[in-house]
Amino acid sequence: MELLAGQVAVRPTCVGLFSPDVAGDVACAGNGCVGVVERAGAGAEGMVGKRVVTGSVIACGACERCRAGLWSHCLQRRVPGWDGSGGTIGAMVQGEFVVASAACAEVVANVRDELAIFVNAYASVLAIASMVRVDRKPFVTVLGDGVMGLLVAQQLAKASASVRLLGHHAQRYGLCERWGIKHRDAREVGLRQDQDVVIDCTGKPAGLVMASKLVRPRGRVIVKTSPVAAGNFDVAMGTLLANEVELSSVTAGSVASAAAMLVSSRVDVEPMVTMRGRVGDVARLLGAVKRREGVCGVVSVS
Repeated sequence: MELLAGQVAVRPTCVGLFSPDVAGDVACAGNGCVGVVERAGAGAEGMVGKRVVTGSVIACGACERCRAGLWSHCLQRRVPGWDGSGGTIGAMVQGEFVVASAACAEVVANVRDELAIFVNAYASVLAIASMVRVDRKPFVTVLGDGVMGLLVAQQLAKASASVRLLGHHAQRYGLCERWGIKHRDAREVGLRQDQDVVIDCTGKPAGLVMASKLVRPRGRVIVKTSPVAAGNFDVAMGTLLANEVELSSVTAGSVASAAAMLVSSRVDVEPMVTMRGRVGDVARLLGAVKRREGVCGVVSVS
């Protein structure tokens, strides 16, 4: 396949399997991929041989939204794994996949592949954290104990915010204790509308409903969304509007910034890798992730 100007062909070396990859009826990993640039089109030749992480949203770089800096809302955006491309699972079989060089960020030499697969998630974490004014010492509740919820809670706790995490998987509370983060089962918490900020990382309509019952009047709800919208979120909107709650969402963040900051931030991602395998183990690992038997899985391709 001949590459167009600005395109690169990436050979995957390590792929992360996260719960959003199995959220629907079809299990298909789309992001959390680390690979090596094998070939490059005109203008991107300098990337050949570099180890990179690819973004969860692939923008064209040329439309009016991209030119305005709204690359995650590109008019021609592609979402690997959900746009018919097969995502990184397809790339494992085919040997490589083609993306715009602008959708890649180089991984520094001292960052192992198993850490680099978290760059996409951490990019969204940084975008969420930038919306929270920790200097005002807000009471913050994070909903969801998947990778995103655990990372958000870590990041805000390091910034001295008063943070608690609500989840449904008791086996993950040990991670919160390791990081000194307050945690409770979401089914046991009081719904008193007394939280300054609620960050919904569940990816489900029920998460926004719960957020509407936790956030104080004129508080703020931040929803981590998928590039591909799913579910009906109308149920909670009446409560949020009546209480004059500020509602924001984050789809994706800058992989370049996240790749540069992941190590220096000292967020602890290694204990979240609870399952490992090779290409032949993909179906088994995806099934385990879907059953919530672990936080995330890693597939080594080479």
